[in-house]
Amino acid sequence: MQRKSIIITSICFAVLFANIMPLTKVFAATTTLTLEPASIIDETKTPYNNITLTVNIADVVNLYAYEFKVYYKNNVLNGTKAVRPPGHFMEPVDEANQVAPKWEIKNNYNSTHGRIWLSFTLLSPELARSGSGTLVQITFMIIGVNSTAISFADTKLADGGSNPIIHLAQGSFFDNQPPPPPPSPAIMQVDPEELIDPTLVPSTSFSVDVDIVNGTDVYAFEFRLNYDPSIVEAMTILEGSYLSSVGSTTVLATEINPAGFARIAVTLNAPPGANGDGTLATITFHVLGMGASLLTLTNANLTSSTGNPLPFSTENGYFANVVLAKLFLDPPEIIDPLIRPGDIFFWNVSIENVQDMYGFEFHLTYDTNVLTCMGLSINPELNETGKFSVDDYIGEIFVNASLIPPSSPISTIPPLTAATLLFKVDNLGITNLTLHDTKIIDQSGSPISHETRDGFFQAVTRDVAVTNVIPSRASVYEGWKLNMSVTVENHGDFFDETFGVTAFYDGTPIGVQTVTNLAPGHNITLIFLWNTAGIPPHHNYTISAEAQSVLYETNLADNTFVNGPVRVKMMGDVNDDGTVDLYDLAAVALAFGSQPGDDNWNPETDFNQDNLIDIFDLVVVTLNYGRTV
Repeated sequence: MQRKSIIITSICFAVLFANIMPLTKVFAATTTLTLEPASIIDETKTPYNNITLTVNIADVVNLYAYEFKVYYKNNVLNGTKAVRPPGHFMEPVDEANQVAPKWEIKNNYNSTHGRIWLSFTLLSPELARSGSGTLVQITFMIIGVNSTAISFADTKLADGGSNPIIHLAQGSFFDNQPPPPPPSPAIMQVDPEELIDPTLVPSTSFSVDVDIVNGTDVYAFEFRLNYDPSIVEAMTILEGSYLSSVGSTTVLATEINPAGFARIAVTLNAPPGANGDGTLATITFHVLGMGASLLTLTNANLTSSTGNPLPFSTENGYFANVVLAKLFLDPPEIIDPLIRPGDIFFWNVSIENVQDMYGFEFHLTYDTNVLTCMGLSINPELNETGKFSVDDYIGEIFVNASLIPPSSPISTIPPLTAATLLFKVDNLGITNLTLHDTKIIDQSGSPISHETRDGFFQAVTRDVAVTNVIPSRASVYEGWKLNMSVTVENHGDFFDETFGVTAFYDGTPIGVQTVTNLAPGHNITLIFLWNTAGIPPHHNYTISAEAQSVLYETNLADNTFVNGPVRVKMMGDVNDDGTVDLYDLAAVALAFGSQPGDDNWNPETDFNQDNLIDIFDLVVVTLNYGRTV
């Protein structure tokens, strides 16, 4: 999908003299100062490449000097040079007769923006210039992936008498972000997703909602929420406001079962269905014991106002009143298609949900073909005494740190950085960062129970794409079959990819095929057979194909390709006017007896596709005669 360009326009009005110009003369001003192109919207413009914009002047009269500033986000672009190209609009006859009082590029003008400030004037005996042309060419180096206005400010044009020239100034816009992914299907989720609260002891109570996100035409829902009946018991399950905010509803069923589940089913009484986000139901629990319980959604369904099932995913919940400490890599994964060999980055090992911690220890392994550990630092709060080692030959890091009495133990619920690791990327590839033989101890040296979470690193691009969808015919009669050629390509740079490909008409699946071990840079064309039997005729259908995303794929915009339309005609309706009548009968009669190559051959009358217009084709029209859509 191509995003709409955004053009930042500023109108610069000159200061009027003491003798105000006539109003009609002001509005007649057509001089324009522009940055061209007006927009650059291209996701292939990646960091460390350059772009060049041209400052042009149009329809100016007696221009003798100019000055302007250009602003841009300095985390997206950095100015590298600004030149007056040979033959520029203000090029003097004598090179000595020109001055540039200000020719400055400041990429760190402030914390967010860079500024280019340029001014230029001719010198006597040079004459002022009229017409249109190029003033300056500005080159930027791309720094990041984002968007920025490239906007004019404080623009000034002066004529040969040092008077201001009224003008318009129009900036440019740059955006190299990938287009947003297509909207996701609905999500039915437990909210909050995780409820960990040591104060929720037996005899207390709490509530959770079951919410919907990205709902479309939801007319009815049902679900069952399962839980551990030794830890909690459901007391009530009540309909939320999601459906009832649209219209009146009927609660078809509610159930609280001692075996450990609560169930509800609700429907609207009349269309339309509900859209967007909201709460389906609220469940109130009574706490029975200490421990943890999954809150799992099962037997869930969403139905549209037409009675069709709606696609959705579920996200379960978790309750605990006993907190388990965690030692983990933060973030859990680093996947960046821009990372390349030689790049350096940091990775934290953190601890959370811990009480009375006095020390910790961990071993961490990684693939030395992909990464090199350049060093590490330990949080001083946790390292009054300790030791560490890095063995980059086998790919193992060891860290041990502890406090010294009488230091006070450390307790924290939010993550606390224990150690920060510095890595260099050696080669493209992937590696797990695996924690093992970990310890967290209290002041007495006793172990504190905890869980661990490993890390994952990927310095390769994984990207499969559908690059084309071509139907074998642009139109067919109902009941005909046509082939759809779907071309898919591996845009990644490392892995052979195996993935599913689905072909659609108007969003309805035609079929699914599996591509196996497609090498990077290679493509393959799949043939899908679309049987149009039962498809409503006299209608255009959009055909498309979608490649299933592969693990850690970040660019999903090219996984779908849309083409069409393909016209499905009513059988016998040669002229496709929605009625089988005399005109269609006449068309068959005119082509009767013909074959391909004959002067009267009309392929639209060959209903049985045997390359001969004969009695069988005539019978098709007579059998359907008078039929309309």
